Order: sequence, then structure tokens, then C-alpha cells
Amino acid sequence: MTSTLKIDTIEPEGATTTLTVGESGQNTVIAGAGIKANVMKDAGANAVFTSNGSGVLSGVNAGFASPQVLIQSQTADNSASISFTSGLDSTYMEYIFDIINVQPLTDGAYLQIHGSTDAGSSWTVNIQDTFYASAHSSGGAGGWVAYQTDRDIALGYPAKITDEIGGNATPNAECAALQLHLFSPSSTALVKNWYLTGSVFQSSSYANRDQLAGYFDTTSALTGIKFDMTAGNIDDGTFNLYGIK
Repeated sequence: MTSTLKIDTIEPEGATTTLTVGESGQNTVIAGAGIKANVMKDAGANAVFTSNGSGVLSGVNAGFASPQVLIQSQTADNSASISFTSGLDSTYMEYIFDIINVQPLTDGAYLQIHGSTDAGSSWTVNIQDTFYASAHSSGGAGGWVAYQTDRDIALGYPAKITDEIGGNATPNAECAALQLHLFSPSSTALVKNWYLTGSVFQSSSYANRDQLAGYFDTTSALTGIKFDMTAGNIDDGTFNLYGIK
């Protein structure tokens, strides 16, 4: 037999604060707009998430979390440099820097990277890397793939991590987009490996794909990363730091 109960409010009886719907082993179907609640708990009364009533969640169970956690975001605006001097620790084994639409104030400048073991008091960690690039001209000239002997570095600092980036287009459309992966920066036994891949609107109107790999030559914990240009300021760009679970 099917029955329909129409009622505005159902409340638990007496002093209890628990309203039980259905019986163990049964499926309960909620039709229409669903259940509205600011706190969702499992059968063990563990909070899965909490809402403020306006759709903003807190206390979200780790099972719903993304494996990529945003730690910090910075935006360049005619900035001399962008530095990350917190958030690089033993919490994660891998960190990612997403560098989005970075533009130099000076046409043809390179973006470069520095490392620190004292949270930015100095930026003198030596770097060893290798730099390959491929390119194709916007005028249709044939492309090439080559090792960039003038852009790698052998135990020095800072290190160039792009080809020369265009900065004088009208409108100002030239930029670069990069992703850098850094591994185990808090290790006190090993050097700090990293690799980078990126797309660069090169200053001579080439589409460049840059590929780098290297390491910070230190067995001390790496506690700071700084980005700046080889000439002039960083005109624009977003720099995001993520931890990878």
C-alpha cells in the first residue's frame, strides 16, 4: 500500500535531537529539491562538511579534497620580483609553481629563478640545469629544436628559466606560461630536483617551447624561491604555489 504524508515540519520526539528516517538496511529516497542542511554527518556522527548557509564550505572531509592544494597566489604588477618564503616545508613531497601570463617590462628579458635556505635573507643557492627549446616563427619559418648553451647554468645563480620574452607588442599581448615542479625542498640529505616546461611568446615573434631540468645544489632545506627578470621589472603575471599530496 502506498500512502502520502504532507506536512511542513517533522521534529524528533522528546529530549532527543536525532530524527531517524527509515530503518537499517532500507533505502530512503528523497525526491524534489533534496535535503537542506548546513552540517552533513555520516552514520558515526563525523562531519563530512559544514556550510555557512550561503554555499561556503568549511571542515570538508579530506576524502573530498583535491590532491593539488593551493598554498599561495601572488600577482605581479610592475614588480621587481615575486618571492615565496613560506609554505615550502615537509608538508608535501612535491610542489608546483604555475606561472601564468607573465610579461616583462623590458622587451626580450628572461625570467629567472633564485633559491634560498634562509627564507629569503639571501638568494645564493647554486643551481645546475639543462635547457632545451623548440621554436617556430610567426612568419612561417621552419622550426628547430636545440640545446641552449647560453641559457643553462653550471653551479651558479640565478638560472634563466625561459627564452627571451616579448614585451613590446601592441596591444601588449606577448607573455609566457610555465609550470615548475620542485621535489622534497625540506630534505636535509639530498639536492633539490626540479623540472619546468613552458610556452613563450619570444621577443622575435617565435612560439617557443622551453624544457628545463636541474637541481638546487644544497642538502640544507630549501625555504625560499624567488622569480625576477634579467632586466627590468615583472610587468604582469600570476604566480601560484601548490602542494601535491
